[in-house]
Amino acid sequence: MIVFIAVGILVGIVLGLRFKALVLFPTLLVAVGMVVIIGIAEGHHLSTILLTVFGLVVSLQIGYVAGCVCRYASTVTHQGPTAEPVRY
Repeated sequence: MIVFIAVGILVGIVLGLRFKALVLFPTLLVAVGMVVIIGIAEGHHLSTILLTVFGLVVSLQIGYVAGCVCRYASTVTHQGPTAEPVRY
């Protein structure tokens, strides 16, 4: 489960840096499908699969928000201070 959460945060950060929020929906669908298939294939209980899905969804969203904050911070620092008109 910890691997899914760590990967979810990293993928969320990358998505937050590059894409808009709409990209989260197909990413979440693919990720949830993968977790469910892997959980069933390994014979985990339903509660374990649901807990892993919940952790993955939350970590993707937290990572996405962190990526958006990083993107915003980088654009603000690269723009520099706003210049005020010089008055004589």
